[in-house]
Amino acid sequence: HSGSIQMQRREQGAGKTEDLLHLDFEAAIKQVVQYFKQLSPGPPDDEAFWDKYDEPQLFKFDDSALVNLSYCTFLSFPLKLKSTGKKLDIAQLKREYRPAILQAESYFRRYEKNLEWCFDPELCQRASLNDYQRLGSYADWDYYRLTYHTYEGDAEYVSYCEEMSNAIKWIDEKVGLDKHQWERYKSIAYLQALKIAIAYHNIYRDAVMGAFSFDYDNRNDFYAVYLEIWKRVAKDKMEFVPAVKQIYEENMFPPRNSDIKLAMENHPLKFRASVKDNYSYVACIDEKTSEDKARLLIIEAVKKMSPKWKKSYLDYARKKMQIAVRVGL
Repeated sequence: HSGSIQMQRREQGAGKTEDLLHLDFEAAIKQVVQYFKQLSPGPPDDEAFWDKYDEPQLFKFDDSALVNLSYCTFLSFPLKLKSTGKKLDIAQLKREYRPAILQAESYFRRYEKNLEWCFDPELCQRASLNDYQRLGSYADWDYYRLTYHTYEGDAEYVSYCEEMSNAIKWIDEKVGLDKHQWERYKSIAYLQALKIAIAYHNIYRDAVMGAFSFDYDNRNDFYAVYLEIWKRVAKDKMEFVPAVKQIYEENMFPPRNSDIKLAMENHPLKFRASVKDNYSYVACIDEKTSEDKARLLIIEAVKKMSPKWKKSYLDYARKKMQIAVRVGL
């Protein structure tokens, strides 16, 4: 049943790519605006959404949702019953560690540094949020904490990203076209992404935009960039800078021109490796290697170039959902 729903969504929502490719830039953008307006703008902007618990409610909350952290902490780092020395289960924990003890022990937050997740103290005061929305992973939590996504929202986001990414893979074949053509195809891909997104009702507008941007920015065109550099440097015996300058002047990869220009100017980057730095992953490919074999090797090399810190919300959502399942939310 879920499979048929997905199929119906693809047919009725995204539409077939060939049915959209006839659109010119202006027509595609007009439809983009129409579909964009149908997306959820984000959390409600009413005062009730931002209400905080009063003190009696906070105490009741301490006795229920917030102590999940303590219970799950015990599961990760099992303590033993003082009376018997046996490991604790949830029911025993509730009997052994009453709210007053939990408060006295500061909810055992000394264990938090050993966990990869926590309940955000500030979000725990928000009356409109559920436990999943209060749960965060330590990695990038300050950046992602204000998304307020529910479990259902994250689950839809993961599904949307997978469906959207698969639907717009065709744009890889358009790399290298002139700027006017490229912008038209990019607008059509964005239109497809939005037509898919409106079938999901628990993800917000900013998340849809971010998903498309991250997916597009990480398209396979970098494989072709490094292949062209390798052909010039390894096979034609050009120096690196003249090689990238030639690629830039021929406007071979418009979406990557800014990166190629920085490499041509030997400009150091502060927060990520440059094209020149990353070429070290490719430079080791023997000059006698065939172009087809080199392409496969470069695909693997590009995977290694991606810095470990560069994560998307998709990575975060998948991890948070795993944590939520593990800790019983």
